[in-house]
Formats: sequence, C-alpha cells, structure tokens
Amino acid sequence: MKILLINPSCLAEAGRDLYSAQLLGPLFTFQPNTRMALGVPLALPTLAANTPVEHHVKIVDEEIEEINFDEYADIVGITAMTFKATRAYEIAKEFRARGVKVVMGGIHASMCPDEVSRHVDCVVIGEAEKLWPKLLIDVAEGKLKGRYKATEFPDLKESGVPRYDLVKNRQYLYSYLQTTRGCPFNCSFCTVTKFNGRAIRKKKPEQVINEVDALLKLKPNREFNVFSKAAGKVRRFAGTIAFIDDNFAIDRDHALSVCRAFQRYQEEHDIAIAWYTQVNFTVGFDEELLTEMANSNCQHLFIGFESLDQATLKLMKKKMNTPEKYAESIKNIHEHGIRVVYSTIIGDDNTSIKSVNQLIEFIRENNVFHVLLNILTPYPGTELFDNMKTENRILTLDPHLYNIRNVVFKPKGMSQPQLQALYAKACGRLFRFKSVYMRGKPMIGLSKQLNLQFFDRIAAWIGLSYTALSLTWKGRLRLSTTIRILMLAPFLILKNGNIFSIELLSASADYDDFACSETDRLLILQ
Repeated sequence: MKILLINPSCLAEAGRDLYSAQLLGPLFTFQPNTRMALGVPLALPTLAANTPVEHHVKIVDEEIEEINFDEYADIVGITAMTFKATRAYEIAKEFRARGVKVVMGGIHASMCPDEVSRHVDCVVIGEAEKLWPKLLIDVAEGKLKGRYKATEFPDLKESGVPRYDLVKNRQYLYSYLQTTRGCPFNCSFCTVTKFNGRAIRKKKPEQVINEVDALLKLKPNREFNVFSKAAGKVRRFAGTIAFIDDNFAIDRDHALSVCRAFQRYQEEHDIAIAWYTQVNFTVGFDEELLTEMANSNCQHLFIGFESLDQATLKLMKKKMNTPEKYAESIKNIHEHGIRVVYSTIIGDDNTSIKSVNQLIEFIRENNVFHVLLNILTPYPGTELFDNMKTENRILTLDPHLYNIRNVVFKPKGMSQPQLQALYAKACGRLFRFKSVYMRGKPMIGLSKQLNLQFFDRIAAWIGLSYTALSLTWKGRLRLSTTIRILMLAPFLILKNGNIFSIELLSASADYDDFACSETDRLLILQ
C-alpha cells in the first residue's frame, strides 16, 4: 500500500505561530527562497519506522510544502495538536472525497475522539507505535475499525531509529529527537501525563547516539568550522538538534549519561552539534549537569516558569517552581553559555495589568532573550478544561483558536477583550526588534561555545545581509528591520563571530515580525 503521513499547517486567521521559524529559519541558515519550520513532528518519522517494509510511505509537511490531494494513496495518516485540528479536518475531507481512507491520531484525537471521528474514518487514541502495524493489516483486508486505543505505553528501549530519510531535513531549523517520554508531574493545564503517562520511559544513551548518527548521515551540512570552547579546538559544525522531551533532566543520571555520550560522539567524529531541550528551572542549580550540557554544546534550555506568583503556581499544580529563585537559576544557566527560553502564562485568575508589567520587567532585568508568552488555554483533556467547563467559562470549542494566542474562556478580573488587549500590548513590549536585541546583547560575551573562524565570519555576514535584502525584496521582511540587520551585522558577526551573533539578529527580526503580525490580527478582530 501507499501511505501518506501528513502534518497540517495552521489556519492563518488564528495568528502566526511564534515558533513557525518562517523568518528565523531562512535568516539563520541564509536560505531566502526556502520555506522552513522548526522541525517535523516526530510522530511521522516514528510511525514510518513502525511501518512494515512492504508498504511505501511518504511524509508530507504542509508547513513547508503544498499537499497534492490528487496524489494516489491507499491511506492517509494525520497527526495534529488541537490548534491544527480544524485544518486537519479540511485535509481529511479532501482525501475522503477522493475515496481515500483517513486515519487521525495525536494529542487532539486522543483527547477528543468523538469530535474527531466525525471528520475521519478512523481515530487512534494514545501512542500509536504498537497499534499501527495491526491497523495497516486491517486496512489491507478492508476491515478498518473506527477507533483504535493503545492499552499500554511502548517500551522506548525497543524503539528503532525514526525514518529521518523521509524528511526534508534541509527545510528544518532543528532535527527532532527524543530521549524520554512521560512526566511525573500533573500540572492542571497540561495534557502530557494523560497522553504519555506519569512514568518516565527512557531510551538508552546508545539508542540516542544511533539516531544522531542516522541524522548526520542524511542531513546536508553547510560546511564551516567553529572553535569549540569545550574541546579547545576547531571542529566542523554539523547542525542543530532538539531533544523534544517533556523534561529532559527529570531522571538526572539518564540526562548526564546522554550528555556524556553525546559529547563523546562529537569528539570521536571531530564535529560540533548545537542542541536544546526542555527542563525544570531547578536545573539552574545543578552545576554538574549544566557543565555537562555546556560541554556537549547545549545552546538553549526551554523552561516553563509559568508565573511569578506562588499562589497562581499552586492553583496550576506547578508546585515544583519557586519564583524567588528564578533569577538565580537564569543567571547560573546563562553563565554556562546556555540561553534560557522563558515560557510564561498570562490570563490566570490572578492576572492584572500590574502582574504583566512585573513579568515584562523581570524578563528585561534578567536578559531573557527568548520568550514564549502564552495566554492560558484550557486544552481538552486537562483538569483546567474540566474545571472551566463546570464553571461555564468556556467561550468556544473551535480547535484552531486553542493556540495560546487567543482567549477562549471567561477570565476573572477582566473581560475577554481586555485580556486579549493586554496580551497584544505585552507582545509589543516583549517582541519588538529593539527590546529583543537589548535583552540578547549581554549574552554575546557569555555565548562563546561555538565561534566562527575569520573567513566563515565574512561568509556569514554576507549570507545574512543577502538573505535580509532578498526577504525584503519579496515583501516578507520589513525594510526597517533589514536596515537594523545591515547596520548591526558587521560589528556582531565580524567582531564577535559566534553562532549566537547570527541567532541574535535573526531571532530579533522574527520576533519583531510576530509582534507586528499579532498587532494587525488583533486590530482586525476588534
């Protein structure tokens, strides 16, 4: 059989995804003519790896390419988070109209199977690795069921290497890998424990390295050299990886083992690989782990700080967080040359103009370069959703609005339009080019892990300048932003010459575009 595995795009009217990399990707990689995304959902190459060899599999990511609805397929598999579900239904309708069976899985299908079943032929609930081969047999025999539900979690120690060979790697900023699944915590706004369970399942370090090795054999590299501070020598830069664990360091010993194995791999192959992952803020107090992360070229740590108010954190069941220690944790992480990605939530019952102003000031004072600002979103399947539904506070069930950028519930202490306006103002203050650049500038002196060699600095300066001008010509980048890049690039790239200097300009431009996009969208909604 021929199988199409599809990742839907977002609906434009719901707002630009902050992490879409639509400008960050082309600017950082000097590819102005390439559609890019941060990475492909790992579910697709993972399912492909669990597909029997007699079948032909193709991965289609609508974030970077168009879908050919007239392409022959025996079955279409779609994965979608909640905010992509509406587009997933549109895709399913097109294929079903052509007589193709459509299967949908992922977090939204698992949380809302009754809703999803109205739009597709088959719903898969839970992690699908063990269900998938049996489902394909049923398709071949004409016995496809309307619903398949996982009764146990896959053992990750038995997992094979995902089919990265089916992915258009050059069009992604990061290659996605995973070392663990599951989370022992049970935050009221999160679906992770319901979908992946509370027990931590782990891949062996050698499995992780096998996946890294498979990726590097496939991904076309842009050849340039960097001075690796950890190695004390020049190495070939071999790309960027994201370990998309829900909490990479929840098992500290396992995290240390993966970092050390990853460092050895880079040493053995005389390469440098930049990487990032997600952890708790307490990692900022683990000197040994931070050192091992830095030595293996970790560049970013995504951390869910969520709130500066302890009472709010208690309501969220985020009891492991201690706001009075946030600043020290961030400082310690930054001093290791690792940049914090600060994820935070507004719209909880204690949100006010004062609390948002305090948040913005805290981010500025602590030179937090990367920020993910979330409007509290009661995702289906969470305790938060159930509580708000009981209180009659849910305003809409339209999936595409559940994207952390729209108010879908009745706030307390202010109206829905007031909270949406507060979010818009916060975006303007946090994400305009100057604000982002000024927060990131102090990190230049700390981010010395990967430094470009002199001639590569010249090439990077020319590449970034050319890309900015080209994107401006295409109408994708504002002229004022391009002028800033052209003025700052010679000093940042030629003098400092580290990978972060390129990221600083690229991300500042991307954040600025997001801020402008959100302002325009929310004005239309008013």
